[in-house]
Amino acid sequence: MLSDIFLITDIDEPFLTASAASIKVRETVELTAEAAAGQPVSICRMEGETIAEQKDGDADEALVWAFSPETAGSYVFRPAARDASTGEVTLMGDPVTVEVTTDGPSPQPETDLPEALYAGEDATLILLPVEGSEALRKWQLFRGDEEENWQEIQSGSAALLSREEIPLAAEELQEGDRFRLVITVLEDGHDATVVEKEWTVESHTWDEGEVVRPATCTEDGEIRYTCTECGKTKTEVIPAKGHTWSEEITVEATCQQPGKVYRICHVCGEEEIIRTLEHNWDTGILIQAPTAEKEGIVRYTCLVGGETWDEFLPKLEKDPVIMKLPASVAVVEEGAFDGCASVTEITLPPSVSSVAAGAFSGSNRSRGSLQGCIFR
Repeated sequence: MLSDIFLITDIDEPFLTASAASIKVRETVELTAEAAAGQPVSICRMEGETIAEQKDGDADEALVWAFSPETAGSYVFRPAARDASTGEVTLMGDPVTVEVTTDGPSPQPETDLPEALYAGEDATLILLPVEGSEALRKWQLFRGDEEENWQEIQSGSAALLSREEIPLAAEELQEGDRFRLVITVLEDGHDATVVEKEWTVESHTWDEGEVVRPATCTEDGEIRYTCTECGKTKTEVIPAKGHTWSEEITVEATCQQPGKVYRICHVCGEEEIIRTLEHNWDTGILIQAPTAEKEGIVRYTCLVGGETWDEFLPKLEKDPVIMKLPASVAVVEEGAFDGCASVTEITLPPSVSSVAAGAFSGSNRSRGSLQGCIFR
């Protein structure tokens, strides 16, 4: 008992005793103040030199204060004499200190926080849940400068059982900025636990990079950079280079294969066809005029390689009297009208430039006896 250490030396000066020097949270300690007969007394709970709480008693009776603290800490009490007429309180006598303790250690917040914050790079501050705790977690995020002028920019509170994420967007993080996170955990019967973490926003120091996949003429490549300070990596695209083309190259058409105009990439060797060159056919020679018995034939010759191909004209339903040649014919070959005995009129297109001497051989008309055969 604290009363064992207090000696009553002057009954006019109030003195204070406590039923225990140390208690646990929510237990009760009795504080007793006594003074001379007829003198009212008070008990004051002190915070430094300031009276935080006050209990007043009557004259001629000892004042008893049953004090039950909700939180741990050191509580200091002072006895005081009160003027009966004015009620003015005068602190007198020696203080009494009561230590209030908890049943166990204070709950500790758990976090997943980055070691560093980097300019232009998103970051997330993670507050992890603590199982089995009913404590309340409060947090504040401050931004500061080199002069340590701090300004709160975010805050929140939740049960310590919950998980919270505090995002920091890339545009918020500039090199040299300072951030401070303050976490306070408060549980009935426990001291407040405060955790602080500070960062100064840094910039990565990237190496020269390693080419992971080279760019080609048509496909992008990839290069990987590594921070020489923290080992973080980033990748960037190496744009495709595009082809480096040669001048146009021309290969003339032959009878065996078409020609082309093309170009070649000096880097990858890819070939691009600009245009193809086909056979250059003449206007055609009438080899055989069509009759009711046989097909007609117009033969074309490539002016480049000399290759030929034949166009077949369909048979007629009956032997014609009037013969009209295709517009593509330029030359009428010898024997072209063989078997055309019924023909009395021939229409030559403007494209015809020559008629062979024996064009009508084998018919009932020769070149010398074309009487009645009209050429148009």
